Amino acid sequence: MADKPYKDDDKNKEYRPFDENQDVQYDFTEEAGKKKMLSKFRSKPVLAVVAIIILVGVVYKVVQVVKADHQKPSLPAVSEQSKLASINAQAKQANLEAIKKQEAAEKVLNQKLAAQKAQQVEESQKSIVQLRQMQTQTQQHLASVDQSLQQVSNQLSVVATQVGKLSAQMQALQAEKSHEAQLKAEMKKKQDAVTRAKLNYFVQAVIPGRAWLKSPNGQSLTVTVGDTIPAYGQVLSIDSYSGSVVTSSGHVIQYAMQEQ
Repeated sequence: MADKPYKDDDKNKEYRPFDENQDVQYDFTEEAGKKKMLSKFRSKPVLAVVAIIILVGVVYKVVQVVKADHQKPSLPAVSEQSKLASINAQAKQANLEAIKKQEAAEKVLNQKLAAQKAQQVEESQKSIVQLRQMQTQTQQHLASVDQSLQQVSNQLSVVATQVGKLSAQMQALQAEKSHEAQLKAEMKKKQDAVTRAKLNYFVQAVIPGRAWLKSPNGQSLTVTVGDTIPAYGQVLSIDSYSGSVVTSSGHVIQYAMQEQ
């Protein structure tokens, strides 16, 4: 795309993009001037040599400037390497210090853990000793209790033996008393029989609630219900109609010659 000069209202020349679609108008007058100038240079070799020397000098200067520009960054590179080395050294030193601090902290922690473990072991041993003492005391107490129980058991055995003996004695006494009572009853029956044979009461007269008794030997007796007649027992009832007196011995006293 070519640029085309134009004039604005302020008479200032500016360049604006030239549209390729527009027709390009070449200034043949300008090209003709350039050709004339070239012809003049060709006609003057001295000027050409001077121009070449100047051009070589300019190129040399440019090359020197470029070399200087390329050599200057080498110094900062060296300084950066030294900085990196210093940073690495500082990092290593910091890392070593951190490792030392960590090792010191781990050492302190291990010491604390060892102390705690030793304390726990000591407390555990004390607890074990206390438990053993308690176990010993408990065993002694149980032994004492067993001994007391054995003594009580022995005493109970003695008491049981004594109770057995007393029970046997009581049974013997009861048997003896029963035998004595039986003997006494038999003797009493015999005595009553003898007495009744001697007395042999009969009813002489009777009224409701009272009776008059008399024996063959002339003994007389007046009785009411509840009275006791020797050899006959207690009077249970008096029947005035039949003239009979019922006694607790089972004998019934009636009128003369009718005793049962």
